[in-house]
Formats: sequence, C-alpha cells, structure tokens
Amino acid sequence: MEGILSDSETHHGKPYQDSQCQGLKFQPFFLPGQNARNLEFIGKGLIKRGIYSKGFPTPTNINSICSCDQCRKSFTLKHFNSSQPHIDYFYASGNRTLVASHGKLGKTPEEIDEKLRATGWEDFSFFNPFKCPHCSSIFIDFEMKKSLKEEEIYGNYLLNSNILYWKKLK
Repeated sequence: MEGILSDSETHHGKPYQDSQCQGLKFQPFFLPGQNARNLEFIGKGLIKRGIYSKGFPTPTNINSICSCDQCRKSFTLKHFNSSQPHIDYFYASGNRTLVASHGKLGKTPEEIDEKLRATGWEDFSFFNPFKCPHCSSIFIDFEMKKSLKEEEIYGNYLLNSNILYWKKLK
C-alpha cells in the first residue's frame, strides 16, 4: 500500500517522478484470519516483506512505515540503495546505521568486524540485526539468516536520525 504526503487537497506530485514530493509505503500484512502467514515474515528483510523490490528501485523520498513483529508498534524508516554506489552498511545498538565504501573495511564479514573494532566502531558488526526502536526486538535478522545481508539491497535508518559515515576513530 502506498500514499503521498501533500499540503494541497487537490494537487500532489508523484514521488516516483518528483524528488520534492514525499511518499509512504506501508508494510503489508495479512488480516487476523490469516495471522499464521504473518509469522512467515518475522526477521525477514524489507524485500521479503513486500515493502521494497529488487526490480524497481524505491526513490529515497519514499519512507516506509513498518510494524514490529513483537510489540506491533509502528515506526518509520528511511532508506538508501546500497547496491548502486556500492556501499556497505552496518547496524549497532540503538539502531544507528554506519556506511562505508564497499571493500574499504575488508572483504569478509570477519575482516570487516575486525576493522570496525580496531577503528573505534566496536558497536557495529556485519551481521548485527536491525531492531525495533520501541521494544528492541529483532526486526531484520541478519544473524539468523546470513544470506539475507546479500539479498537486502537497501540499508535503513529511522526517520529523524542520521547515517554515520565510517572514518578511523582510533
């Protein structure tokens, strides 16, 4: 489901064509009679949840409204496409998001984690999950399904937060 934010009752831009326009995507879910199907999405990424698509890139002016699998509270995510500029992204406690040029920190998850620790970014890790900002339960579980990190082409960060950019701190 998608929506558009507009100041006008009669006119609005098209978020896929106008970067000045703001759009919304809502996380799909099954109605209570089919609740067992919702369980299939626990810990999955936003592509598997039906919010993003690999075949049709979502512009960064479209925000996603998600619902926690555990506490059911909603939160809004902004995103960036990590496959185009070839960047790596990592999550830390408190849902901070760190980005770095692809390959800058190493080639394997182990090399990357070692470099993050050695340069002052010890809260971040290659397979850290993205967590619900309300209850801290795991929302996107890279630890449980390691291949998900390669499948997810979008990095996420909470609305009204900032992306951190890697630099050597130590």
